Amino acid sequence: MALTDSEVQHLIRLPKRFTDIAQVIIPQSGEFEHRSDLAAIGGRDTFILDISRAAIRMTRCKSQTRYARNIILIRVDLDGSPHENPDGTDVGRSHVHIYRAGWDDKWAYPLSEYKGFASCSTLVELVRSFCRYCGVTSDIPYQEGII
Repeated sequence: MALTDSEVQHLIRLPKRFTDIAQVIIPQSGEFEHRSDLAAIGGRDTFILDISRAAIRMTRCKSQTRYARNIILIRVDLDGSPHENPDGTDVGRSHVHIYRAGWDDKWAYPLSEYKGFASCSTLVELVRSFCRYCGVTSDIPYQEGII
């Protein structure tokens, strides 16, 4: 399923709620993943929130929102592997991937370009900001984690 850029922006901004949890648990370093189901409020669209820390580096974390089970709409990589865009530009270890028509999630942008993410000092702040950016309106607790 291919999406247009405007469809992706619409899906990201759709108000969403958690359907399967009462608390967001941020995995400890080396744990694989926390996965939660999301649903559009007043609609039928469903999404998945993944938070992964499957690495030895304590600071590494990946948060992403998927649509239709396997389309990554947006992903934040914190202290991940350096990323090179299709045009050869390097965006470093901490970056944001946003689905782009014809490229899926191959393009990334420096985390510093996203004020809501770049100023976060803990993982819980980053994940909360990420969820807000993705339209999640559920007011549930997040388990603390320190960057």
